[in-house]
Amino acid sequence: MTTSYDADRINLLSVVQQHPDWTQPQLAHALGRSLAWVKKWRRRIRLARARGEPRAEVLQGYSCARH
Repeated sequence: MTTSYDADRINLLSVVQQHPDWTQPQLAHALGRSLAWVKKWRRRIRLARARGEPRAEVLQGYSCARH
């Protein structure tokens, strides 16, 4: 199950790079994901780029374990 989520995140990144002018609803429709999912991951990718984090770390997501 994690593999399909990883693939969806990688697909989002590649579609955003290929079509930077697409709106969030267009991205959600093209990827078959919800609008909330697209908003969450676009925000995470954007923040990670601003901080200079490696792409692989961003696409892994966050742990649900207690901190």
